Amino acid sequence: MRFQIVVIVAFALLICVEAISTFREIDQAKISSSGLSEARYSTLKDQNKRSLRTPKVADAVEESAEEKGLWTWIKVNTWLDLGLDEAYALKKLKLSDLDDEAMKLDKNYKYYKYFSRKFWDYKISSWLRKDITPWNVWKNLKLHEQITVRKEIGSIENTREFNLYRRYVKSFGNRIRRTLKGGNSVPYFPIPGAASDAELYARVRIMALERTEDQYAKVLLGLTDTNKQRTTTLTGTPLTQHADYHWFELFQKLRKEVQNEAEAAAKAAATAK
Repeated sequence: MRFQIVVIVAFALLICVEAISTFREIDQAKISSSGLSEARYSTLKDQNKRSLRTPKVADAVEESAEEKGLWTWIKVNTWLDLGLDEAYALKKLKLSDLDDEAMKLDKNYKYYKYFSRKFWDYKISSWLRKDITPWNVWKNLKLHEQITVRKEIGSIENTREFNLYRRYVKSFGNRIRRTLKGGNSVPYFPIPGAASDAELYARVRIMALERTEDQYAKVLLGLTDTNKQRTTTLTGTPLTQHADYHWFELFQKLRKEVQNEAEAAAKAAATAK
């Protein structure tokens, strides 16, 4: 029991040390590595050179490498807790000067991959909690700087940024679905006047591929009635006369195409049997 307490305290101290070090770096204070750490790394190098001659030393090197890996995991999680970005992680893991192929071969790539995945998990969750609109997420991902019209989507749809946008639209739709199924008032998310043709087309296409139900699609496209005491989705003439109704029409058209393709594929598979 005492040993477990010692281990927990040691990890807590390590995390505190890393946090303090990180804050100092952010403040641009130049702090040199401790003599103890340098001595330890120097010892590890010497042990590596003698590893073929002394089994005991080889065991020590293996143990030290394992400890170093554990320390790296702790640092990576500390960076996440502190809200630091990918550029910081790349620099600290000595990956910032490598191209994609070389990076994937580096021993530190697994730490960066983990950091990146968790970083965007946190980011998307934060955007969802704040009800950030798809258009603002599109801008946050700098996609508005790359394309403006729908015919250009093919040039970005395999990029990480577009995949993150796609993921957000799906998650945003699921959040709206849970809100409405929970009996809550319909949220109002009007389409901003500055929203680009590219973003809106990408949005309705993702919604169509997800086969989003009409009532949720209307919310995603801002087709809601806020004049009533309890906000509802538009129907009838108010819907068809809305300035953004054409996006809803496009969504329904694309969704129908997706359904037809799925039915044709299912029929072909059944015939093949």
